[in-house]
Amino acid sequence: TRRKAKEMDSSDLNGATRLLSSWGERKAKESGEMAEKVFNHILDEKAARNTMSIPSGAMLHTVLVAWINSRVRDGPKRALALLDKVEELHVDDETIPRPDTLCYVTLITAFAKKKDFRSVQAAEELLMRLGQVPGNERQARHFNIVVNAYA
Repeated sequence: TRRKAKEMDSSDLNGATRLLSSWGERKAKESGEMAEKVFNHILDEKAARNTMSIPSGAMLHTVLVAWINSRVRDGPKRALALLDKVEELHVDDETIPRPDTLCYVTLITAFAKKKDFRSVQAAEELLMRLGQVPGNERQARHFNIVVNAYA
């Protein structure tokens, strides 16, 4: 017979948070994928109604940074896909945090640094999306990131 998996408790969540931070700081090819697996596990636990499994905006930001730093060519695109996923999940479950300004600006900066036209357009689209998210504010420096990338 198969044993039922143990629910995540606060100790497990603390361990997962430390693991996310570790993957977020590494600049290894597998960093983004591994960080996203940990984050997805937390989301899965949340979906299974584990009240101890509470994803946070800081966790999401760490995974986005891990993708961007992962040296995977499509790292920013993978980070954007995760941002989109979390936005959709937030619509259905408001206890899942909505991506904040820092998450958006991190992605805007990553796309702008690529300097190719499509990536800079993606940065501009994210900047426009940021302005539509309640509670998030665009600032002049956010616009400067995109304008400077077009230059």
